[in-house]
Amino acid sequence: MEDAEEQHWVEELFPPHFNVEDLLGGKSHHFLISEKLASDRAKRVEEIYSVAVKQFQEEQKLKQKEYISKMTVREYKMDLCQTEKDSKGWQNTAEEKRAINCKRSDMLTSVEEGIKEIENHCIWTDQELALLRQAMFRKDLEGHFLKTQLLAMKTELENLKAKYKNLEDDLETKDRKLSESKQEMHCRTVHLEQIERENLKKDFELQTLKKDLQERSASMRVLNKELRQIKIQIQDLHFKNKELAQELKKLKQQHESEKLKMMEDVKIQYSLKVKKLQKEVETIKIELNTEKLQHARHISALEVLRKHFASLPLSNAVDEFRRSFF
Repeated sequence: MEDAEEQHWVEELFPPHFNVEDLLGGKSHHFLISEKLASDRAKRVEEIYSVAVKQFQEEQKLKQKEYISKMTVREYKMDLCQTEKDSKGWQNTAEEKRAINCKRSDMLTSVEEGIKEIENHCIWTDQELALLRQAMFRKDLEGHFLKTQLLAMKTELENLKAKYKNLEDDLETKDRKLSESKQEMHCRTVHLEQIERENLKKDFELQTLKKDLQERSASMRVLNKELRQIKIQIQDLHFKNKELAQELKKLKQQHESEKLKMMEDVKIQYSLKVKKLQKEVETIKIELNTEKLQHARHISALEVLRKHFASLPLSNAVDEFRRSFF
């Protein structure tokens, strides 16, 4: 927790390469792997270059010593041309070369004039004059070499000044980028704080949802338990329904058998009753026929009586009727 409070996770993910103190003090604590490899490669190249430069300088010194030992006064002009060719290795400009050649020619003419004056006015021998010319040539060669070194140093100084100016420009650019990165870091920090607040809010909502889910899980467990009980009850009812269906089937079969038996009984009773009614009808028909015969007899008797009473007078007829019926 303390390390997390001391260093932000953004700084761990994107470590700053340097700050103002590192630039002023020449210290840098955080490097990327690519930068470290590049710096190691640059150091190795610098070491190789420095070794090569040292070897070249030593070789040049040896060549110069050998060249100076072989120089003579008679080869002065050829040696002068050779020194001009060697001076091209220092990458001087055309104007500087012309200025150096003019100065060298003036110096050589003055030296030759002085030597001629010495030959005319002094009593030195030719060997002594040759030694004097050789010493003068060595001094002139050393002076030319020192001048070329001075010009090279001036050029290197100008290059260093240009590099220093470029470094100052780079430093200003890096300072500007550093301020921009700090501002961006501040914005990201504010954004991160906002995200953390939103995360806290979402965590609270998540806790609420978890509680709701737990409650629903509990209610779901209760409902599942009730559902299992209902399934058991449904199975029991299904078994009972099967039993009732079998009983109903048995009752239907029994009812059908009883119905058939009852129908047979009814048919038998019906047939008996029909036979009885037929017998009664026959007896009624017989009785009706007897009654018809008797009625016909009565009608015929009444016709005979009517005719009889019609033949009688009215008073006798009334008396006869009374006697007959009363």
